[in-house]
This record gives sequence, C-alpha cells and structure tokens, in this order.
Amino acid sequence: YVTHEIAAEKVMHDFFVTRPVQPRCHTAVRGESCYVAVTWAMKIGIEQHPAWYTGLSKDSTFEDFQAHMRKYIAADCAEPCAPPKKVAPVANVI
Repeated sequence: YVTHEIAAEKVMHDFFVTRPVQPRCHTAVRGESCYVAVTWAMKIGIEQHPAWYTGLSKDSTFEDFQAHMRKYIAADCAEPCAPPKKVAPVANVI
C-alpha cells in the first residue's frame, strides 16, 4: 500500500472553487431567452391564448408566469425565486 499525505483543506477548497453551488432558483433577467418568453406571455400570450395560462391573470407576477412556463410549457426557464417582500416603512420614533 502506498499512502500520500494530503492537505484536506486545500483539496476541499479546490473542489468547491471549481464546482460552485448552483442557485436553487433564478428569476429571469433581460437578455435571457426565458425573460423574452415570460414577458411575451404576460403581454400577448395571456390575451391571445388564455387557455395556455390557466390559473394566471394579467395581475399575476413575473415569477408566477415563469413558474407556470417552466412547469407546463417546458420553457427554458429555471424555477423563479420568490419576489422580494414589500416591507412597510418604519416610522421614526423619538
């Protein structure tokens, strides 16, 4: 048997640097094909083909449309991230 001493920290560091964790979600942004598809669906598709978008309305969020397209239309879209929550402004208390 031949054994080699290894620097475990370096091995682990090198492994994770070359294989970054993929995000669990990604909301499409301008310049991506998914963004084009979602914006088309929101502006035109929902009007021309409402049967394709069951459960959605013109008031649905971008993320709702992206999730629908990923699940039902097999669009090249990732699972969207949740939209940021709207936080009420905090009053100054002195």
